[in-house]
Amino acid sequence: EIYTLSLHDALPISGLDLERILQKILELKAQQRSLAEKEDLKVSAWYRVGLAYYELARYYEARIVYKEILTGFPQSSILKETRHGMILALLEQKKIDMAREAYLEFLSLYPGDDLVNNIRFMIGLQFARQEKFAEALEEYQAGLEEFPKSSMAENSQYEVANSYFYMNKLKAAGRAYQKLIDNWPKSQWLTISKLRAAYCYFAQGRNQEALDRYLELYRNYQAVEFMDEVIYSIGLCYFELGKYRDSIAKLEELLEKFPKSAFMPEALYKIGDNYFNLEDFKKAREAYQRLITECLWTELRNYALFQIGMTSYYLEEYEEMVSAYQMLAREFPKDELAAEARYWI
Repeated sequence: EIYTLSLHDALPISGLDLERILQKILELKAQQRSLAEKEDLKVSAWYRVGLAYYELARYYEARIVYKEILTGFPQSSILKETRHGMILALLEQKKIDMAREAYLEFLSLYPGDDLVNNIRFMIGLQFARQEKFAEALEEYQAGLEEFPKSSMAENSQYEVANSYFYMNKLKAAGRAYQKLIDNWPKSQWLTISKLRAAYCYFAQGRNQEALDRYLELYRNYQAVEFMDEVIYSIGLCYFELGKYRDSIAKLEELLEKFPKSAFMPEALYKIGDNYFNLEDFKKAREAYQRLITECLWTELRNYALFQIGMTSYYLEEYEEMVSAYQMLAREFPKDELAAEARYWI
């Protein structure tokens, strides 16, 4: 209709000239195409500005830009992406109710679109940041059910497992991590999922299964940043299985390879426990003494002092025992171990 109304500019005075009319129509089409291209460029530029604000964590400015696009260019070809960006900005501002409302509108406009799952995933992450893991789990699971083959499925499965893990539902967490390991063997979350799956087995008392998984990590992933945790956990599994010398060997390996590891205090304490169970009380006491000497602020100090006293008792070095227990009672007067220490004194 626009072209037809514009034809009066193409009509010659002498009458109809079809060739000139056709030429005028082609010119008008070219002009409108040029204007449309310019508008698309303008919208695209605005959208990139919104993305830049978002990446800079300036979410309020990002929302202003996205709103300009939605109100000023209602026929734009990137409205879907703009609405998506608006929802993500709302989520980052913790405006979950507004984000949910925008999400429902998005869902009605683009049902089945892969970005729907992306939004669900981001809503789940926002809940997780607030430690509302049950609500986060609901979002991740809904996304997996609706879009089992989407690009977000791998991440959603990982966060399902994490939600169970942080809710201390370790049996369910172990199954969820194992599902990710089985279905996404090249996942970026593979090694951490194997580590946490092993921990879930250990926490359930399934020590041999946990050990098998930790040993597989030890053999195949030497370069991972959490190898100190792997070695420490192998030592723990051996301890729980009654393989005390194997446990000592692994824990000593941890101290040698990772002298600044956060697991050093626990490793020293467990070395002492291993020797204690082997009735090598002298070496056990050496490990406990090293713990209180090298790890001054460890939360295990009271336990280590108590065990120093106990090993001294079995070594029939009673003055050493009394000295350790007096220190324990002095430093931890309200501790249950202090009351027991006073009895032994």
